Amino acid sequence: VIALLHALMLQSSNDAAEVLAEIIGRDKFLDYMNAEADFLGMKNTRYEDPSGLSEYNVSSADDLGLLIQYIYTNYPELVDITKTRSYRSGAHIWYNNSVFSSDAKYMGGKNGYTDEARYTLVAIFRLPLGRDSESRDVAIILLGGEQNEKDARALMLYLLRNVEFY
Repeated sequence: VIALLHALMLQSSNDAAEVLAEIIGRDKFLDYMNAEADFLGMKNTRYEDPSGLSEYNVSSADDLGLLIQYIYTNYPELVDITKTRSYRSGAHIWYNNSVFSSDAKYMGGKNGYTDEARYTLVAIFRLPLGRDSESRDVAIILLGGEQNEKDARALMLYLLRNVEFY
């Protein structure tokens, strides 16, 4: 399971998502995913497959914000996987496909692509936004993008120049 989670989170392995779902049964897994989305208050989210490839999987930036906050708080080990540069299990090596994996401000997250959704990003960055440069964790969520790295960096620059917490 650990190797499958690394394959899923580092390289978006759709096969790993399907294998993980089959552990308890695909339909039961999807029921669980949708029940968790409801529990978290993700009102605009519906999962139709475990990998995220289905055009019928839908969500919103608000819902993904709820999800990443929940995972970051309650399952930090999952977020830690997404910061890993590479992971080896036996003869297999998975490499992180995030352009932010070497950025010291990157606390973790997930990027993706489908024809319907285009480029997507859910990521947490630690930025010095407080008094005396106290760092704050900030989620950046981009949907339907074409230049996620450029857009995320522009948002971070805007935050660094214009936002300060007291």
